[in-house]
Amino acid sequence: MSRACRRCSAIQTAVQQVSLTRTRVGGYMNVVDSALTANDALELHLTTEVSRAIDADVIASATELSQASQALEASRAVTSHIVALIDPNK
Repeated sequence: MSRACRRCSAIQTAVQQVSLTRTRVGGYMNVVDSALTANDALELHLTTEVSRAIDADVIASATELSQASQALEASRAVTSHIVALIDPNK
């Protein structure tokens, strides 16, 4: 083989190796991109769930407070009525 043919062969081998490496790197980049996309989706999902949990607790607490306030007012009204029945002078 002539010197030029050997150099062409070496260049072809180098091009094939670069092409193979680019393919591998592209595959790795796709895996990383997929992982980042999944991570972003998971972060959004977790943020939404935490927000819902916090909002749900606030709503539940406000509902319980309202119910307790209504129960207290009803208890006061019943107590006042009972006291009036027991001691009409008050």
